[in-house]
Amino acid sequence: MTGNLYLRIDTDTVRLLGRTDLTPGTGFSIPLGNCHNQLQFQKAALGQEQSPVTLETTHGLLIHTHNHNICHIGFRVDPPTIRIYKEIEMNNNRILFLVNPAHLHEAVSKNYVDRKFDTLSFLSYEGHITSLERALSKTGFVVDSFSFRCLPPRMGCI
Repeated sequence: MTGNLYLRIDTDTVRLLGRTDLTPGTGFSIPLGNCHNQLQFQKAALGQEQSPVTLETTHGLLIHTHNHNICHIGFRVDPPTIRIYKEIEMNNNRILFLVNPAHLHEAVSKNYVDRKFDTLSFLSYEGHITSLERALSKTGFVVDSFSFRCLPPRMGCI
């Protein structure tokens, strides 16, 4: 390699690996085990937005600490997937742009749930208890209950 490659720990507070003097349109990659797992960086041409270093891997990136899997990014190709093995802390942020679910265990948006309830029909029995008083009543009301049963649709309820 020609160019910048710094790996120092003396009194330096920064350790650099790679190049800082790339000309536009050039780049570098650092293999991580083989050519299918590597860090890549391409210097953007003048006037174009610069993209960050990318990680190219064949089986995604597994984040593992203290003998526990934490997160696995990109282990599936279709659809690209991120699997979280532990709890997610949102720090007062939101999950946005949820799509309609394809499976029962998938998260949905509030709008999806609201529309589901709009299409449901609810039976509503609203009753009014009149103020019935008895001489010794502490509440002022006497409440009685009854039961009903529904017959086949043509016959109604009794």
